[in-house]
Amino acid sequence: MIGLICITALLSIVFFSVIKFNPVQDGFVRRMVFAVVPQGWSFFTRSPREAQTVIYEIIDDELTLVDHRHSSFRHFIGLNRRASVVMSEMQIARAELPDSIFMTTEWNYQAGITGKYPVASSKEVENKLFKPLLCGEFLLVFQEPVPWAWSKSLSKIKMPAKAARITLTCHDKK
Repeated sequence: MIGLICITALLSIVFFSVIKFNPVQDGFVRRMVFAVVPQGWSFFTRSPREAQTVIYEIIDDELTLVDHRHSSFRHFIGLNRRASVVMSEMQIARAELPDSIFMTTEWNYQAGITGKYPVASSKEVENKLFKPLLCGEFLLVFQEPVPWAWSKSLSKIKMPAKAARITLTCHDKK
């Protein structure tokens, strides 16, 4: 019974959100639908060809992958918002980086294949966020996604990527 009610409610929401506007229609229904589904369906869409962002922390010249996937159990499958904070900090830092410091390389983070990357930090960026999570030296990699048709050969593939080695300084680390 509860399942039937949930399905009916979901179908009603979808129906009312896709119908065309009618000038006679009361705006109350439309406001109620957007109160429940404020983002609309475009919230869930991203380009499948968008470069994959990979962050490595560099400690004693060793690369350690920084886990920033919402889907990992470490982040309670998206309930822990740490992954969002990490990506926000990195995007803020990326905004201060000129494209010229990114080195062209080949990479495959899914198979653990790393390519060449800068041996020295190209840029120092201040992490200005309150209680920042990322402080120290990092390698930022933007890798083109592996095409789905090549997925069975994943361990042999290197994809074009851009890499930059940066130092994030933190003055408010608590």
